[in-house]
Amino acid sequence: AVGGWDHGGKVFSDMVSKPERRTMFVKSALDWMLRHGFDGLEIIWKYPGYEPRGGTSDDKDNFVQLLKELKAAFNPHPLFLTAAVPLEENYLEDGYDIPRLTRNVDWFNVLAYDLRGKWNRFTDMHSILYKRAADSKYFQELTIAEGMKRLVSMGAPKEKLMLGIAFYGRTYVLRDPAKHGVKARIKHDKPAEAGPYVRSHDLMGYYEICPNIKSGLWTREFDQEAKCPYAYHGDQWVGYEDGESVANKMDFIIGQGYRGVMVFNNDLDDFRGVCGPKNPLMNVIFNKVGEKELRALNINPT
Repeated sequence: AVGGWDHGGKVFSDMVSKPERRTMFVKSALDWMLRHGFDGLEIIWKYPGYEPRGGTSDDKDNFVQLLKELKAAFNPHPLFLTAAVPLEENYLEDGYDIPRLTRNVDWFNVLAYDLRGKWNRFTDMHSILYKRAADSKYFQELTIAEGMKRLVSMGAPKEKLMLGIAFYGRTYVLRDPAKHGVKARIKHDKPAEAGPYVRSHDLMGYYEICPNIKSGLWTREFDQEAKCPYAYHGDQWVGYEDGESVANKMDFIIGQGYRGVMVFNNDLDDFRGVCGPKNPLMNVIFNKVGEKELRALNINPT
């Protein structure tokens, strides 16, 4: 993959703005993949057309041109080409010509996480599946189910949409530890306590969260409307994914006929089995896919 938040947006905008720069990028990307035996390339541009990150109004067309030229260069080789796309309507409208992009990618990896954060000034899970009745219209639209529906309405075929699932949670500091539910007020300018491994004040890997739940130190709750868990201890709060929420997301994508899922990142799963069997979140995904295959063969999974 090339890009990401830390990569910035201006470097992409500058590169795609001139044909000779795109040609240089395409050639170097192809040479690198063939030399090192990669299966393909994902472009993660956050975000074309987004001016606060150095984007311009020309990015939308230029992004299409980049993917078109990459696809033409990849066609003689067994290489995949994918692009990351957001769920937020404003980003999509300003920077993504979905019908034209669709013709030049094998699939889209949907950034279905970081939909909430401390920038909202209240607690919430960052990858909620379904809207809540009490939420404002803006936040009801900013959910996985509604966002995937939006991408389809914009021209993305379901068979080209891969739902992104994050194996980390976003952390908060509560303003009042006694008020620890969803939409609780937070100290938005105070960093949360870092976990022992990722050592981030903004997020925790699942393998940092699950020992706290298992030990009983943190209290876990599950939002039945949004289909996501959260946990709290003192003034610390985290909204994350666990086996139950991942299973709900798998049921959603299988039931709706989407292509599948991608994970960010699988090394944040409980890969050592500290809380039980190893890789519990990946195993949920694997087992759900297996159940789907068995049903396709008219075999009832047990």
